[in-house]
Amino acid sequence: MSFKLGTFDTTDIVGFKAILNEWPMLPVELSLDDLPAGDGALYYTSRMGSTEWTFNLELTGDNLADVLAKADIVSMALNPDLHNLLPFTPNAMEPWVWQGVLAGPIDWKRDSVIWFSDRGVSRLLGTATISTPNPYGYAAGDPSVLSVPGAMTLVQTGNTSYYPTVTFRGVLSSTQRFIVGGTEVSGPLTADQTLVLDFENLDFYVMTTATGFKVRNIADRFTAFSRLVGTDTTTVNVSVSAGTFTQAIGRVPSRRI
Repeated sequence: MSFKLGTFDTTDIVGFKAILNEWPMLPVELSLDDLPAGDGALYYTSRMGSTEWTFNLELTGDNLADVLAKADIVSMALNPDLHNLLPFTPNAMEPWVWQGVLAGPIDWKRDSVIWFSDRGVSRLLGTATISTPNPYGYAAGDPSVLSVPGAMTLVQTGNTSYYPTVTFRGVLSSTQRFIVGGTEVSGPLTADQTLVLDFENLDFYVMTTATGFKVRNIADRFTAFSRLVGTDTTTVNVSVSAGTFTQAIGRVPSRRI
């Protein structure tokens, strides 16, 4: 299994193989305290830690100069000082995308058999570990669009919970409210603005629709709040207390781990 990191695709280099050793899943970290007397421990909570993906690398060239030149290309593409976190996808997992970075050095070793340049081929072997601090891979499905108040269906394709983003266009006065599930936000909102409720990043604001420029944060405009979360296909009611309802769009950043 090869991989993509940013614009770098291991399959683009002729003679390069990247084989995944293990598939990381459910990197659970527990918070426990040993009991002060007796056996056992107190359980407090569990969380998902970061994940690491280790690939065996095999790099083959026509001669020594060719294989070393290819090794330089790999080093440039994976150098974290140049690129930092980049979109990362094991090639069998499209369209899922993680955010990854090289987690350690690549120690290239020459193949003990296929190395001699006079035989027309040289090979280097190594390992590369990609760390994904956020263990979740994301994939965006088709948005759910309403042009009138009603039930919005949010469809996910991952294997864990998700927090959707809901955007709303319409006209609201300062006393009128937009309602999605258990969350209510008061205006004002003008016809050329969009209300954005990002429940994953807890980022709530009004932006200019044409430019995407953020006008203001609306944390002070909540009259009720319940973080919208789903674990499967979810239906949520969307409406306004009064005012004009032009369009509401629900987007699901499906997650897998």
